[in-house]
Amino acid sequence: MGAAARSLLSRAAHQLGTSADALISDVAQVLREQVPELWEDPDIARMTSENIAEHIAGALVGIEYGIEPDKIEPPEGSRRCPG
Repeated sequence: MGAAARSLLSRAAHQLGTSADALISDVAQVLREQVPELWEDPDIARMTSENIAEHIAGALVGIEYGIEPDKIEPPEGSRRCPG
């Protein structure tokens, strides 16, 4: 990717970061509508909300600073494997 594209992505991620709470809220709302069972159990609902916030924050930081996706550690909660 060229320097101009990296710079554009960095600025866009920075701007999105300033309104990350709204973005997180929007994603959570869509998931509530599309996958309501995620909010039936309070523990799963809490974990889902935390994971949404952590993944969005991580993605925005990675884009803003040009970190390759394979170099970003997944949020701690996402490493748990069911079963």
